[in-house]
Amino acid sequence: PQTLLQAISSIQKQYPHISFALYCGDAIDVMAHLNHGNLDFAVLLQPIDTIKYTYIPLPDTAVWGILMRNDSPFAQQSVIQSAYIQQIPLIFHRRIGLQQRIADWAHTDIDRLHIAATYNVTNGSPCTFVQHGIGNFLITRDLLPHTLEPNLVFRPLAPTLAVRYNLTWKRQNIFSPPAALFLKKVRSLLAAAPI
Repeated sequence: PQTLLQAISSIQKQYPHISFALYCGDAIDVMAHLNHGNLDFAVLLQPIDTIKYTYIPLPDTAVWGILMRNDSPFAQQSVIQSAYIQQIPLIFHRRIGLQQRIADWAHTDIDRLHIAATYNVTNGSPCTFVQHGIGNFLITRDLLPHTLEPNLVFRPLAPTLAVRYNLTWKRQNIFSPPAALFLKKVRSLLAAAPI
């Protein structure tokens, strides 16, 4: 998210001796690192467990949709309506909270979704999975390349399902001075440009 990149850039200009260790993983893996104190912060999509974590909503949002081959029967539609979601074989993140969010959006149960495959982290582009006919990738648009392969299309869900990114940390965490500085900088940037 842009706000966090701005915070990192600003801190590095003012304090060039501070370095940032960035870690990429799926939400389950990242939350395990938060719980063990290996990470100070995580960027997570909603829903957030507010009993274990504190978070700040970021202005960045992610719009859910389906990456599919252009020969799919649904590729000719400009959006994917909730009524059709059960008919589409999906490649879906394994995080139950996200699966439940999609099921709630579609007014159905998770068991009624046609989940062809699940993943935790994709190695390489999600496009490869779709091109090989494994299923249609349920994903947010910001996680895809700007330009898709000619035989692929992305169709947003309708009604729109947009979720907000959140800067998340463990409740009652004691931050190091650089981590505390980072959080202060993020808060000041958000105050200057409210959500």
